Amino acid sequence: MNSSERNKDPKNSLVFKEKINKTTYERESSSFKEPKTIGQKIKFLRQCLGLTQDALAELLHFETKSIISMYENDKVNFSVDILRALCNHLNTTPNYLVGQEDWDDDLAEIISLLTSNKDPQIRKTVLAVIKSFIK
Repeated sequence: MNSSERNKDPKNSLVFKEKINKTTYERESSSFKEPKTIGQKIKFLRQCLGLTQDALAELLHFETKSIISMYENDKVNFSVDILRALCNHLNTTPNYLVGQEDWDDDLAEIISLLTSNKDPQIRKTVLAVIKSFIK
């Protein structure tokens, strides 16, 4: 991906970052409802990325957006290949979409990365980044 393509990528835009911040804020407010179904999670992630149903359909090489609507409303199932493509374009994992997110594995990986790196400055920086996400 060259720099002009990267600049067009909605994930690299300020609008995307503002939507993520807004989503984080909404998540902390009492009116936010955590998406529960696969369809709700697809819609939530698509909206966080600032993608329309048409744009996601185009990324997935679908003829129309109607299939995206059916996915988001849990009207149809999809293949493993479509699951992979959705996860790729929505920056998520299949485990998140199907409700099997395993935080223990993530924590084990973080601990492994921290303990394997001997440079104290890098470890300090990584910890600071992690703490900034927790606050």
